[in-house]
Amino acid sequence: MKTLPLAIVVLAAGHGKRMKSNLPKVLHKVAHRPLVMRVLDAAMPLQPEKVVAITGFEAEMVEETITTEYPKTTFVRQTEQLGTGHAVLQALPSLKGFEGTVMVLYGDAPLLTTDMLLTLFETHTADENDITLITTHVDEPGGFGRVLRADDGDYMGTIEAKDATEEQLEITEVSSCIYAFNTNVLKEFLPEVKNANKQSEYYLNSIDAMALAAGQQMGTITIDESVAVLGANSRIELAEAEVYYQDERRDEALENGVTLLDPQTVYFSWDTEIEPDVTIGPSVYFGPGVKISSGAEVKGFSHIEGTTLAAGSTVGPFARLRNGTELQENAHIGSFVETKKTIMGEGAKAGRLSYLGDGEIGAGVNIGAGTIFANYNSNTLAKNTTTVEDGASIGANNTLVAPVTVGKNAFTAGGSTIRKDVPPESLAFTDGKQKTKPGFIKPAKKGA
Repeated sequence: MKTLPLAIVVLAAGHGKRMKSNLPKVLHKVAHRPLVMRVLDAAMPLQPEKVVAITGFEAEMVEETITTEYPKTTFVRQTEQLGTGHAVLQALPSLKGFEGTVMVLYGDAPLLTTDMLLTLFETHTADENDITLITTHVDEPGGFGRVLRADDGDYMGTIEAKDATEEQLEITEVSSCIYAFNTNVLKEFLPEVKNANKQSEYYLNSIDAMALAAGQQMGTITIDESVAVLGANSRIELAEAEVYYQDERRDEALENGVTLLDPQTVYFSWDTEIEPDVTIGPSVYFGPGVKISSGAEVKGFSHIEGTTLAAGSTVGPFARLRNGTELQENAHIGSFVETKKTIMGEGAKAGRLSYLGDGEIGAGVNIGAGTIFANYNSNTLAKNTTTVEDGASIGANNTLVAPVTVGKNAFTAGGSTIRKDVPPESLAFTDGKQKTKPGFIKPAKKGA
């Protein structure tokens, strides 16, 4: 898509008051992704010429989050929370010299999609509108602004719920406050917005009435999925957005050829990538950074993040795979095995009850039950690597104290603590002699 004559203004100044949180509202997450980042993810494929984010509460925290992935964003701070119109007014100096469409978005609307925003832009330009607004219908409109229409359906403006009459409160079509404006209209009317309302706030939608009175052309598009455009202003709404997103991802996975044995219990991250012909068991949790190739299987009650699974690999049940884990083809991680920053070579296996941290495990290796890679030195705070080369076998209840290497086709006997490198094709064991004291246990006397 070529760069569009488009500027994006994202309102991200809100606090977390209704969230009952000290964290800025836009940094709360859906599917492990901050709300404002999900909004920007939806907008950026349109390749806007300019992106302006309005920040306020904990501005530095919000700006740092955005900058990590969208460093060209221009930031403007709204030091006083005086309403949406006032917030967008702060962006006007940053739009100096820009001519085109200005799209105003909200940083707490995590379910916006690129298709929705592209439809808004295309409708705005194709209909030669001066202003275009996204609306939606809800059964219980509550505090949302009501959309006012003439008998013929023409848009007549929006009334805030707190300023509406009893009759107007019965209207179920509400404004999302997501707009596309021609630049000249925004610059002409926004400075004229007044705060003559019960909240004494400068509402962005006050532009509508002024523009209509001046003969400007205004249109609307209606989105059926109200949860996608109305934002998350409370923990309840945040949870509703999460449920909606997870349901969408589950349906998408099923449609793309992934088997979900109990779909409602599988939790996806925003960036989970799963190819067709993968089987996912019940109660599986995917954190960020998971990629799974065709033919892999994740069995139930497994928790996976920052992990790559190659074709034919299997995980679980009850496995915990952490950041930096890579399973190559036909590798296996079994029950109650935890891995971190570990590569399992082709056909390598760790069947049960082990911790494998900072490991490089070769092809065909077998890791016995109860194996620990002692990778962390709490004295120096250093983490060291355990290397197990191709074909080696680690006996049950082994502790491998890193840094250490077990050579090709070597064997370590059960119950051993391996502190030194093991040459290829060698047997290594630690000989702690068993001592037995006959008669040590005295039978208890009856009636004692």
